[in-house]
Amino acid sequence: MTPPTHGLPPLGSAQTTRTNNPGVDVPLIASSRARALELARLGFHVFPVALKDGKKKPLTKEGELTSARWSASADVAVVHQAFKKYPNAAIGIATGESGLVVIDIDPKKNGDKWLNKNGKEMRSGYIVRSPSGGQHLYYLAREGSKVRNSASDIAPGVDVRGEGGYVVAYDDVIRGNLKSIKELPLWLHQAASKSGKTTRRIDFSGETPKEGQRSDRLIKYGGRLVAAGKKWPTVEKAVVAEADRCRPPFGSLPGEEDELDRTVLKSLRKYWEEAQDEIEERGSPTPIRKSLDWTKLEGQKPPRREWVIENWLGMGHVTFLAGAGGTGKTNVAQALASSVALGEDFLDRVPKPRKVLMWAAEDDVNELWRRQMDIAEWLKADLSEFQDAFFLHSYDGELIDLVAPVDRESLVPTSMYDELCSQIADYGAEVVILDNVARLFAGNENDRHQVTTFIALLTAAARATNASILLLGHPGKGEGSEYSGSTAWDGAVRSRLYLSRELPGQEKDKEGGYDPIDNPEEDGIRYLSKRKVNYSARDWRKFQYVDGVMRPVMEIEPNRLNAKYPENVVIRAVKKLADMQEWGTMSPASPAYLPKLAKQYRLMEHTNDRTFKDAMYKLRKKGRLALIIVGRYQNRSVKKGLVVR
Repeated sequence: MTPPTHGLPPLGSAQTTRTNNPGVDVPLIASSRARALELARLGFHVFPVALKDGKKKPLTKEGELTSARWSASADVAVVHQAFKKYPNAAIGIATGESGLVVIDIDPKKNGDKWLNKNGKEMRSGYIVRSPSGGQHLYYLAREGSKVRNSASDIAPGVDVRGEGGYVVAYDDVIRGNLKSIKELPLWLHQAASKSGKTTRRIDFSGETPKEGQRSDRLIKYGGRLVAAGKKWPTVEKAVVAEADRCRPPFGSLPGEEDELDRTVLKSLRKYWEEAQDEIEERGSPTPIRKSLDWTKLEGQKPPRREWVIENWLGMGHVTFLAGAGGTGKTNVAQALASSVALGEDFLDRVPKPRKVLMWAAEDDVNELWRRQMDIAEWLKADLSEFQDAFFLHSYDGELIDLVAPVDRESLVPTSMYDELCSQIADYGAEVVILDNVARLFAGNENDRHQVTTFIALLTAAARATNASILLLGHPGKGEGSEYSGSTAWDGAVRSRLYLSRELPGQEKDKEGGYDPIDNPEEDGIRYLSKRKVNYSARDWRKFQYVDGVMRPVMEIEPNRLNAKYPENVVIRAVKKLADMQEWGTMSPASPAYLPKLAKQYRLMEHTNDRTFKDAMYKLRKKGRLALIIVGRYQNRSVKKGLVVR
């Protein structure tokens, strides 16, 4: 069998070609520092790229100049430094970071046939020709959505470059310029979004893989380790371990008997050696010093801290939730996920609905389904309301290690880590719940460095959406232990929660029991406590198991007979809508009619339409609600909305 070309990027330099005008040589690659700086000033995130034999390789890496992928940046100082080091490099544009989606047409794979068929509907404002004769059609990504990379998924010869991808800034312009790029048409956005949601997991259970398909994916996995600067023994051990984790194990299918050594490791070894030569030629990167510029920040206000659940679950970092087996951690997590997906308060105020991704490793589909029906009944919601809002995956009985050791010191991410990153980006998940750490972490729980590395990888996975990660785990065997393993499980996370049958620190009585607090020994009563907090005060909440759901117990039940209650409901609704950048009006004919918005976002609590409307008019008459200018519509006319005074 002929070894496939695996897309391992070689070193190289810029190319030139002729345009349609005879005798005029125009560089296809804009390689000058001035051009790169021009792109950066326009807001494009750029970085240097080497080209050779039609293939490309980024010359800068994540962490070398910035924390971004390939150190792509729109900061002119960073770009100047990058292209000063590589003055003859081609220019790469990070598509996702630049807010772009680029459709790459390859005529050698019949992509031109698809383009000719759909040409009238493409509406691209900027098109360039690539050295191979293909075309790059540039678009602005649609607001609030992300499109993943894909290859020939839309049609043969039609590739997509979006989140996590890049293109080379070729200068052979067919139409328009970088200032005339238009928004991606809706039909094309839908086609590209569907094509980008393919799994990255190396799992072919129940299907017959094509020749070379599994070896290609193993090579790509190893290639990422090489790009991360891992030593060859580490790369080799990690790839062999990943091959064993394949389903079925790599090497067990016909034709794969010696494929690992003959193709996979041989190709990776060559790639690793080329990388070492490049490192010797370039030398070690100089670390960037980026101290805070206090003069520049003078007089400015930092952005507000974002909360999924105010004072309990913050955005952009990992929260660790531990509790003994059988205390109901998964139940609490699933109820929390469902509430957040619908924008319902849970533990504390939920400022707005957020998309939630949950991996459940210990419950099968039927158990999760049964529990979700109970939760939906509690929230008075239909199951269909969770569609495209709560993405719940069962991995019961499957191998889902996110990281695995390859020797006593090295811990490397697996293909399932790539799958997690892919799902976060594909779903646009802002909350990620992982149940539980014993199924996800294959390292040594007592090794401080490995634990810290694992938490850092989870934080990195959340960057695409600034997601909040909620990681579930079990306590150790020792009396009074609230988590198992190294103290890094406490030190590396920003906050730690503990679910128990009694409040931590409750003193034992003489008989060895606990002083009663609302009868904590009663089955079904639980306490969720903040045991480590970096951004809020310590606190706790009581839970009670009712009709299949672990429900937070309200400290004070609303007095619905109180005349002020409906008015308070309206005030809370107006404030919550404002947090979501939504403002209601008093006009029943308006799409933003306040009672209509409150009902849509489930903010009416226990009031009906008539009671809510009457309370709204009373508050307006009292002057508690004011109608002010809150913005402008697309036609520049004034937009007004209700606010609380």
